[in-house]
Amino acid sequence: MRQCSEHIDTIAAAIARAHAKLPNPAQCSSATGFDVVRRTLGREEIAIIQATRTEQVTGQMCVRTILAHVSGEWISSDFPVAVNPKTPDQIEALLTGARRYALFSMIGFFVEDDSIGLSDANAASRPSASAAKTQKATSQEEVTNPPPRGSDADQVLAFPKEPSRRRSKSHLAFVRAQGCLVCQRSPVDAHHLKFAQASTLGRKVSDEFTVPLCRSHHQALHRHGNERAWWTNLKLEPLQVAKELWATSPAHSQAGEASPFSETVTSPEAQRQ
Repeated sequence: MRQCSEHIDTIAAAIARAHAKLPNPAQCSSATGFDVVRRTLGREEIAIIQATRTEQVTGQMCVRTILAHVSGEWISSDFPVAVNPKTPDQIEALLTGARRYALFSMIGFFVEDDSIGLSDANAASRPSASAAKTQKATSQEEVTNPPPRGSDADQVLAFPKEPSRRRSKSHLAFVRAQGCLVCQRSPVDAHHLKFAQASTLGRKVSDEFTVPLCRSHHQALHRHGNERAWWTNLKLEPLQVAKELWATSPAHSQAGEASPFSETVTSPEAQRQ
């Protein structure tokens, strides 16, 4: 899934102008900061579009944020959310905080109050002004004896654990030994299905979500831009093929390999696959 338009020079310049107009983050709370950022970007003709979506494979919920400029240029980012609170009010507060954090992180604006933008999910438990002295008197005890991990508050506020991203050179070699999924020709590239996992900065999806594509069809897919639509037009199910290849991969039987599924740093050429 593409994260930006083909060109971003105009929107980048508009965001830079907005940076110069933003106040000191230390003077804002997460709520007021969100409104300030929204108004400042609006003056630079940048619209904020936010919506939730669920990953097809992992079931992970994400908040997708798109900054769209009047020129037609845009950039986007996905922020994973662990939605496991018990009440609708907690879910609403959690998503509100996630939207704030996602926007702040895209433009580099971080407020000191509610620094991760998710504490509103536990707003009901905040003490009133009359209880401030009591809270201050017991704060030392709370630090000395912190609540056990796994409490309800931890479940609401904790960042979700990202699904593991396996790396296996032997599996990629196995995929490259197959014929092109579209035309059955060889040689092929091991193409990573970008929509199989939530996008993260500088990290490809797991090697288990790879399918063989000849260079011609590989380039055609990247030129198309919308990967899901490209596969749909061909009436192919690449995720199912990737799962079948992973299940039969010789990487699982290579006992002599020290870490067949280790995370590795990929080269710029491999990042484009």
